[in-house]
Amino acid sequence: VKDLGPTMKGRLQEMGSLYMRGNRAAADTFMTRKMRSAGLNLIGRTTTPEFGVCSSAENPAVYITRNPWNTDYTTCGSSAGSAADRGLRATRTSATSRR
Repeated sequence: VKDLGPTMKGRLQEMGSLYMRGNRAAADTFMTRKMRSAGLNLIGRTTTPEFGVCSSAENPAVYITRNPWNTDYTTCGSSAGSAADRGLRATRTSATSRR
């Protein structure tokens, strides 16, 4: 699940921001409940630029999302974490990808 997206109870949701560092959701959102009830196993979050307001997920104060094939580069964009995940082929689908 994208770090800007639906909250998951007890999971970090920092939205790429130092201001939100350590923020944990008190409850699942409606969308998270629907995904869980559909049988999806939500195992983590993907990185994102601060509050999704810029085109790069490079925020050295928080993290830099690296291209898994060449760590001299970043994956960029508001779906940087999903791009890195897909590059690793860690999952078959991504909550932020479209078919």
